[in-house]
Order: sequence, then C-alpha cells, then structure tokens
Amino acid sequence: MLDAASKNKLRIHINSEHRKNGLLEDEFTSTIFGPLAYMSAEDAWFILRNIAVYSGISSDLIQFTKPYSFAVNFWPKQRKEARKISFQVEPDLVLSFIFSDGSKCSFLLEMKYGDHARLTPDCELIRQWSTRPDPESTWYHIYIGRPISYGRRDLKKSAEILENCCSNNELTCCDKNPHKFPIPLNPIMTTTDWRRWLRALSWNHIHEIAGSMARTGKSDNIKRWGSGVSAFLEKHDFVPFVGFEWLSDDSFSLLDEKFVVNLFEMKDWLSFLSSEELIVLDQTQDNIFFM
Repeated sequence: MLDAASKNKLRIHINSEHRKNGLLEDEFTSTIFGPLAYMSAEDAWFILRNIAVYSGISSDLIQFTKPYSFAVNFWPKQRKEARKISFQVEPDLVLSFIFSDGSKCSFLLEMKYGDHARLTPDCELIRQWSTRPDPESTWYHIYIGRPISYGRRDLKKSAEILENCCSNNELTCCDKNPHKFPIPLNPIMTTTDWRRWLRALSWNHIHEIAGSMARTGKSDNIKRWGSGVSAFLEKHDFVPFVGFEWLSDDSFSLLDEKFVVNLFEMKDWLSFLSSEELIVLDQTQDNIFFM
C-alpha cells in the first residue's frame, strides 16, 4: 500500500459511501503486487511467470531463463499524440525483466476491483498496448479483477473494437463514450497478434496461485508473499474456486427425454417400508431389526 500512497492513490479520508468494500482499487493493487519491488529479480520473475502460465501463456516463456534485473512501475503515465489529439494512458502496473543474454520480457497489468468495475474507456486495453514504452521487449498483457466470464467478455469486446473501430477511419467507439475521451492512437498491430499475448484472470485465480506459492515457493520471500496474499484475498471474500471449466462438452452426454427423471415427482420415497417382504425379526426398546 506504500506504492499507492506515494503515487497519491491512497484515499484514507474518503467517505464510507464511496468506499463500499474497504480498500479501493489502487490500494488493492498496491497491496498485492507492492511486495514484488522488494524481492530479487529471480523471485519476482518466478511469481510473474507462474501468473502468466496460469493465464494460458506458457510456450513463449521457455526462452527466458534467469533474470539479473527488473523494474516495477506502478501507474506509469504515457502521453501520446494521435491525429493532433493528445491523450494519456495509465496502466496499473508495468514489470520489466532483463536477462543475461540481453533479452527483455515485460508485463502490462490492468486490474479492476469489484464485480461492476469497467474498462474506462472501452478501448482502455488497446491504448495500453499501443503505447507500451519499449516495443522491442517481449510483452504480455494480463487483465485481472472481474469474474472470469466478465473478464473474457471484456477481452472479446476489446478485440472487436480494435478490429472494427481502430483499424478504420471512423474511430467511433470513444466518441460514444460518456466520458468524452478523445479517439485512440491507431495501433499498428493486428487483432490476432494482440490476442496472442492478452489474457484475463480473476482475483480467485490469483488466490489459487498465491496459495500454491505459499506451499511450493522456491524461496522464503515467495512463500511469505503467497501466504499473505492468500489470506488477504480470503478476508475480502475471494476463494480459490474458479468455476467448472474442467467440465468439457465431451465429458458428458445428454439423456434422451424419455429417460429424464424428475426426483421431485417421485411418488413415495418411503414406500419400501410397507413392503410385505420386510419382516420384523426382533424389536427391543431401542432397535428394530428387519430382514
């Protein structure tokens, strides 16, 4: 939370009506990821790599081995000019790692706290990707926060905006935004390329990753981070249950209608007790034995 305070993101004196869930979004971000700034490059990489792999980014990370330095930057401001219009982009977190062979790997993280948090404007993720500071680095874009179904819907919508609005001359998406944001920079990239590096996770996923780090972390700092984050998220009602994605369509089949049984329409569940085949063999004060 020290990072939130240093960047004027800490709102201690805000009224209780605005602070509905205790911590606000930026404080939440700082609390979870702030400790990484005090870790070694190798420990921070271990955590970020596990988050990326969990999100579905895996094969491309094999090329990176042991980092010798890294940088953590909360809410970096990037100002760009697009068609004589200036706009500012501020992702929640940028982490950049440098490896012994000179290669670079960086992460853009955008975080939302609360089920009703929204991308503002709708092209927020597009702006972040198109204004990333070091295009020569290998970049990954991870969107954390909302329930995973909503998060994936946000990613799909972002891709549709990039493909249908930002790639033509109309750029109508931001014009319709109630916040009146100026039009975004027209990114020189394809939707396919961007979506390859773009993933969504929920705080429930982060809880599960942190729990795993607490048990199997390769250093005491990683284990302490995992234990603390896991406890912190649990106290904010995030649990490691992440849905039924393991239940694929090919793992079950639907029964024909004639085989469907409605359990609530069963006539008499205890009818077997009246069967003549049940003969009382012995009856005592406490027990009745049937054959």
